[in-house]
Amino acid sequence: MRTLCRLVLTFLALSLAADAALSQAAGSKLFGLSGLARQKGVQDELKMTKKQADAVPKIIKDVNARFKDDLAELEELKGAERFKKQSEISKAAGEETDKALAAVLSADQMTRLKQIQVQQRGPYAFSEADVVEALKLSKDQQKKVREIEAEYQKALGEASKLTDANERTKKVAAAIKDALDKDLALLTDEQKKAWKTLTGDPYKGK
Repeated sequence: MRTLCRLVLTFLALSLAADAALSQAAGSKLFGLSGLARQKGVQDELKMTKKQADAVPKIIKDVNARFKDDLAELEELKGAERFKKQSEISKAAGEETDKALAAVLSADQMTRLKQIQVQQRGPYAFSEADVVEALKLSKDQQKKVREIEAEYQKALGEASKLTDANERTKKVAAAIKDALDKDLALLTDEQKKAWKTLTGDPYKGK
């Protein structure tokens, strides 16, 4: 229970940090693991050297340059066509970004970075293809995960209507904890071990 509460707080902290990173991106799009890799707290957690930390913004800049034309084309599209193109760009640019990061970071650093990313996804992680595959979720489990996610989204919608920031934060935290509780209750002991491997220790940085 204590670990779960820490994961909830981690998810909230990382979500806020991700928002801040996006607002400070100076026009650059953040793909793959770059949004996390550029955060000071994550860099400290990974014990990045100055050389490694300095390489991150260069990777972001280089990937944005390579996908400049695709991103410009995206602005011309609308509806389903835009969504499809955006998904394709995000996937391709994300893969390039993560490949570049893997060339700069050690294997252990990349593993930890991915663990923090899964923590950041919160309840949504259980419907992500890589997590579904790693946990070997059955069709029935996947169906129940989708139902839990629908309830979670509804709870977040209700929380967003609250005008008091503290109350809104409490509601969101409660929604995250409830969804994670329900998702984890679906798992077998073996799957819970796999989940622990995917998430690692709760990230406590800022």
